[in-house]
Amino acid sequence: MKTPTPLIIATASALFATQLAHAALFPTPAGGWNYMYDGSGVQGVGTPKASVALDGTWSANNGSSEWDGSLRGAGNGLPGGISSSGGVLTIEDINNGSGSLNNRKIYFTHDLAQEGIANAGKILDNGITLTFRGRLTQPGIQPPAEFAVPDGWGIFSDGKANFNIHQFDGTTHKIIGFSLVRASEPDNGFVFNSAGLTYNRLNGDAPAGSSAVNSTTTAANNPILTLDPNDFHEFWVTIQANDNTAGNGTHTVSIFMDGGISPVSTFNVTAGTGNENNTSYLGLGLNNSTGEAAVDIDFFGYKSGVFTPVPEPSTLAFLGLGSALLISRLRRKA
Repeated sequence: MKTPTPLIIATASALFATQLAHAALFPTPAGGWNYMYDGSGVQGVGTPKASVALDGTWSANNGSSEWDGSLRGAGNGLPGGISSSGGVLTIEDINNGSGSLNNRKIYFTHDLAQEGIANAGKILDNGITLTFRGRLTQPGIQPPAEFAVPDGWGIFSDGKANFNIHQFDGTTHKIIGFSLVRASEPDNGFVFNSAGLTYNRLNGDAPAGSSAVNSTTTAANNPILTLDPNDFHEFWVTIQANDNTAGNGTHTVSIFMDGGISPVSTFNVTAGTGNENNTSYLGLGLNNSTGEAAVDIDFFGYKSGVFTPVPEPSTLAFLGLGSALLISRLRRKA
């Protein structure tokens, strides 16, 4: 029998990879998501720090938001703001270190109590699955951004980010976040070993504040999942408290990306203590004051518990067909 050539195997593997890459959306987990924001709602426009915002389940009335209630674009109030086009929310904040209702930071929270989650005060420890799809805002955005884009940020204010999950158990605040960044974000000198998705640092085995989990000016300190933040990427993220082994931080995170059914990265982090209130909530936006950024959000949701993505039946059928074709071809080569 002839040995199968690497070319045949590589060609078949590339065929499978191409098919899977086109199936970018993860299937809905069994029982559905507990909540999903679809990027289209912009309630609260016209109301500064609106307590009823986006799809009506979010609030901008918190200490990390100075949203003036305006839409994005020149002539729509102060620079910065929000907009939605084609089901994609864009949040744009400006570089201004102080002041009120001036869009220097725009951040929304979604209280998990709205879904009636049992034991929401332990959801981060017991386990949660997040899903979100986003990118850094691009130069062709309409209306145009009021500063040069793309422009990202990092992890700030004790764990706050573009996408956050916060837990409050009645005593301790815990927050873990994820932000899209360039390799260099010069507003505050944040640097990374590559562009991609950054998250809480691993820095101690108890929830930490005082910037312990934030992005820094030293790339080696800043964790990064390498990817192109200028393209939309879809993430499926599981988070759960880990064991008490010294050096393991507080939680273990696994990230699945763009429809893949195996994690692209699994790692430990230290939860931050940044918070807006004494509830458990999702956080979304740009809470940075000294620094500007803009991010596009297609969707953001969660499900209580740890779930891994399962391939769609059509994907399984394709893989089965592809495997059969490959075996048949190899036999003909024998």
